[in-house]
Amino acid sequence: MCIRDRYMGRDVLIHFSLIYRLQQDMLFQLLTDYESSLELKRQEAKQERVRREIRLEKRETLREKYGHSKLMQVIGMSLKFIDNRKLLRNILIVSKQWNNTLKPCVYKVGLKTFGTSKRYALWESILSTRGLDKLYLQLKSESLEDFKKTHANIDNLIRLDVSRSFHLYDESEQEVMCGDK
Repeated sequence: MCIRDRYMGRDVLIHFSLIYRLQQDMLFQLLTDYESSLELKRQEAKQERVRREIRLEKRETLREKYGHSKLMQVIGMSLKFIDNRKLLRNILIVSKQWNNTLKPCVYKVGLKTFGTSKRYALWESILSTRGLDKLYLQLKSESLEDFKKTHANIDNLIRLDVSRSFHLYDESEQEVMCGDK
């Protein structure tokens, strides 16, 4: 409600109090009630705006976590109430999108719900440690190949440098350098 409307409401109350010849204390009571009702409406509007902002923020966090699909949001929010391992596993194998989106939530539910016997496997899959030995061997072979290439390049540079400076020495020194006698 804008300021003009507020003053118009007061003016209407004053106008009708003059027509009906209300006492001053009764007019004062009416104006006080009118102002308090306006203030109450302002507070309710402010609270509604705050509630709307909170709802939008919650909706946005759901979208960030589960995507724009309402179905994914509903399934993601209901995962914490599922205590069946097979059902959780089946949710992950519905599609690649479901797997990518819901995997962290399913693992979290699994860690909270199931006993310690399955925790090791869950953590292993969360951390993706199953392929580390292959990755280590691959990195080791790549670094070994890089070392061999670098070593060959250094050997070639040394030979090139020796051959360039070879003509600066006389024959006796060349024999010593080459090992020929």
